[in-house]
Amino acid sequence: MTDKKKLLPLIGLQLSVMLYAFTGYFTKMAARESFLSLRWCMFYGGMIMILGIYAILWQQFLKRFPLSTCYASRAMASVWTMLIAFIAFRETITWNMILGALVIITGVYLVVTADE
Repeated sequence: MTDKKKLLPLIGLQLSVMLYAFTGYFTKMAARESFLSLRWCMFYGGMIMILGIYAILWQQFLKRFPLSTCYASRAMASVWTMLIAFIAFRETITWNMILGALVIITGVYLVVTADE
């Protein structure tokens, strides 16, 4: 298998983890609305839809990758969530958060490359 054929499914796995990270965005947006209002229901409905899509994608990636690769990649949700919060809500990213993100990225890289 060529490197490109290995890389594309890993990118897909990360995109699905990024999709999962957007549940935090929808949850925070819903928290700003009145309970059971139309907008609250729409945001929570969006979150549930994302979780459903992610569950289907997760099952497909479990077929394709070792379990260790999939679960290590889920740790990237913290990094994606941090970036989404920075972009969407202008939340502050501290040096400790950057250091933590680098540790996560390094760990995921080590697990993924060890499975080859």
